[in-house]
Amino acid sequence: ATNEQHAITSMVRVVGNLCYKCRRNQDLLRTTMVLPATDRTLLHVLLSTTSFGHACFTLREWALVAIRNALEDNEGNQQVVATLEAQRPMEQTELDRAGVKVKMDDQGKVSVSALDRVDERDHCAEDVVDEDEQKKNRSSDL
Repeated sequence: ATNEQHAITSMVRVVGNLCYKCRRNQDLLRTTMVLPATDRTLLHVLLSTTSFGHACFTLREWALVAIRNALEDNEGNQQVVATLEAQRPMEQTELDRAGVKVKMDDQGKVSVSALDRVDERDHCAEDVVDEDEQKKNRSSDL
């Protein structure tokens, strides 16, 4: 991980620890606006750190701990999270490499399926048959 990833992970750890059983700090996450012209708060920023986790495993894990601490026994923060809606699935190349496809319909319902791929084993079986036929043809030519 890079120095930036370590710094972000450290900040998320601090936020998570400050929110542990501390209602005042939990509420600050919900009430502190990131940019005055938007409705995004520090709680939204904390929630979004989970999407960076593919590059840094420990960041995702600490973000989950911090989110748990921010939501624990805090109905206001829980309501903010409950009102969030998925807007689109994230593009995740790792899922593509694993052969998984994520789709989301107009109502925000997410479905997961296997990517359509040509089975490599079928090609291998064809190659073996072709090699056997080539050997037969060579031996008949002799």
